[in-house]
Amino acid sequence: MKEKILIVEDDFIALEGLKLDLESEGYVTFLANCGKQALDILKKVDIDLILSDIIMNDISGIDLLQRVKNKYPDIVVILITGYGALDTVIEALRQGAHDYLLKPCSGEELKICVKRGLEKRQLSQIIKEKSRQDTMLDLIAGFAKTLNDLVASISGSYEILRTYLNNNSNSYVKKSVEHTGTFIKKSARIVDDLCVTANLFSEAPISAFNLHEAFRDIKIRFGYDFIVFNIPERLPLVNGGSRLAAAFQNIIQNGIDASPGNPYIKITCYIEAKADAVALVFEDQGCGISEDNLTKVFLPFFTTKSKTNAGLGLWIAYQTIAHYKGNITIYSEKFVGTMVKVRLPIYRA
Repeated sequence: MKEKILIVEDDFIALEGLKLDLESEGYVTFLANCGKQALDILKKVDIDLILSDIIMNDISGIDLLQRVKNKYPDIVVILITGYGALDTVIEALRQGAHDYLLKPCSGEELKICVKRGLEKRQLSQIIKEKSRQDTMLDLIAGFAKTLNDLVASISGSYEILRTYLNNNSNSYVKKSVEHTGTFIKKSARIVDDLCVTANLFSEAPISAFNLHEAFRDIKIRFGYDFIVFNIPERLPLVNGGSRLAAAFQNIIQNGIDASPGNPYIKITCYIEAKADAVALVFEDQGCGISEDNLTKVFLPFFTTKSKTNAGLGLWIAYQTIAHYKGNITIYSEKFVGTMVKVRLPIYRA
């Protein structure tokens, strides 16, 4: 989406000149010939940057700056002035103006100044989003720790009860307890996902990663009963790190959850020389994903499964693989199965 720029200038010729220069760069412009008209536009349009003359008939550029910063603090303001108003410019910079341009300014000066102003806005938004995200992840980490302690306590009590009932109870009670144990294990998985989410955006350096280590971890966790490996003996190292194996396991677990009864997972790995990457394909023969839901599977907390599933597995996989400069795509046919393809760059020191 192109940035929206509001130009405020009471000189019609100057207004049109600024408009033409900025639109030649692809910006969307809105025009106001006075401060009051500018304020009216701000009520209706989400403006990214304001370019305003300082001296106008109704509201000065300084007054406009103050009102904008009070009500729309994220909007970048650049002021235009003549040589005789430098004292006013200094005051404007103190009050939050990004920069100023001296009349007459060239089209090149204008474009550079506007570009820098928009870059500043983008950086400010990234910093705010990061701060918001850090706060959210701190909350998740706190909840996850509390839940983890609760699940650990419940699991311990369950094991004691199960041991007792194995020797002292009828089959119906045993089945009920085992059913409870299944829910405890699912709860533990959800808590694990929350813990991973809480640490997902912390520093995780990219290093050389041996994919065979991830395949070994998969075999340890899931066994060989229903997973078919089609993996070359020799593979180049790829971009990766400590979180990559867990991302693969999330993809496999998603296939298992979609295949109640008799799960079947096939993992194929091959080199894509032209892309300078290694591709991994995970296939299942589960229930498949509808076309409507296919665009949502990488969203956090999206799930088509039971309420005991947090819907974080594929989102975590997506974020992890993106962090290592890879990409992930998904193809599915309802009642036939799903294929997830991961592509990771070959590691270059």
